[in-house]
Amino acid sequence: MHFAAQVARLLDDPDRGLAELRPYLATADLAMVNLETSITTRGTPAPKQFHFRAPPTALRAVAAAGVDVVTMAN
Repeated sequence: MHFAAQVARLLDDPDRGLAELRPYLATADLAMVNLETSITTRGTPAPKQFHFRAPPTALRAVAAAGVDVVTMAN
């Protein structure tokens, strides 16, 4: 899971951005995702094609979707 490019707009309203997933994730015994981004507002993106970083509201969006556990990638 990441919040780059087209998916970044979901964080405009983090409490509802992933609402479509909640009926599936919230009813699971354990819902876990792999976060493919860093959560930060600091630093400068490196000169490369892809930049996966998201603001702290990403965690609020993931929790509102019903996710119980988040792992960090890379």
